[in-house]
Amino acid sequence: MLESVDACPLCQGRERSLLHEGLEDRLYAVPGAWALWSCASCGAGWLDPRPTRESIGRAYGRYQTHASPGGPVRLVRHGPFRALKERRARGFLNATLGHRLSPAWPRFLALRLGSERWRRRLQDLVRHLPPPSVPGTLLLDVGCGNGSFLRLAGLLGYEAEGCEPDPLAVEAARACGQRVYRGTLPCPEIPPGRFEHVTACHVIEHVHDPLAFLIHCREALRPGGRLWIQTPNLAGDGHAFWGRDWRGLEPPRHLTLFTPEALRRVCERAGFEEVRFLPPALDAVEMFRHSLAIRRGQGTGGRKPVLRGPSRRAALRAVRHARTEVTAGESLTVVARAPCADARA
Repeated sequence: MLESVDACPLCQGRERSLLHEGLEDRLYAVPGAWALWSCASCGAGWLDPRPTRESIGRAYGRYQTHASPGGPVRLVRHGPFRALKERRARGFLNATLGHRLSPAWPRFLALRLGSERWRRRLQDLVRHLPPPSVPGTLLLDVGCGNGSFLRLAGLLGYEAEGCEPDPLAVEAARACGQRVYRGTLPCPEIPPGRFEHVTACHVIEHVHDPLAFLIHCREALRPGGRLWIQTPNLAGDGHAFWGRDWRGLEPPRHLTLFTPEALRRVCERAGFEEVRFLPPALDAVEMFRHSLAIRRGQGTGGRKPVLRGPSRRAALRAVRHARTEVTAGESLTVVARAPCADARA
């Protein structure tokens, strides 16, 4: 089942242009051809037509969040000298975000080692979270998948809960002992004003009504609570280079795609304050490799191809661009605050 969306889902603007037509799902082979439109007002992109709320679940039958995370909770999950690198990572988070993780390297030593790419990746991994304000500070991860981030938030000292519409992902998360609600916001089991932090990592592009989604996130927060959002950057260098092959498009699961201006505007329309962008992860090389695999018809399986020639040079330019401009990454990362004086009162 499909539905027509003739106005921008974010600003309701009706002036638009066609970005891509005949897009196909080259990751999980969901049937269909999709058109992506661009809003003349805010720059957002959206699918029209698109799957309905009732039918969109068919696009997630083989999705990536069904496996149980399992194993010990670590910041460093792969590679040699893992225990040593884990202590270095903990020391870096202690030094930069104020955590008190142990065992860890001394802060001065952790700050001296590691590339900028490693540092940004690590802060991105923990969603730039500060230490809990009190023991057991409540955090909600919306679209938590198999609960892997809930386990990581627990390592940082949070009492983390999640909500997730995919029943297989919920089952995987609960099997690891995570508290996860089936569904998404608004959730009848989650009272308003409960959480100090709400995070949503690559979720907002999947929802049918992003503005309503953000309003529900604000309502779940305590006054002054913090929202953390990450989503693909339609205005980034990757989409400019790869076009219809860019990994961030992912039709038909990505219903709305954001430019920096579109994301800032919709957060403010939802009632958030202090909306600001955080430095992006320097992951252009990985995203360009995924996009090259899509262009070659390799989907999600196997080792990703090596970048050569123009694609490699473009990826390195994108990395340099993201080092100096917070809205130039392959993804946009935003933090914002719920009003201290509750507007609902």
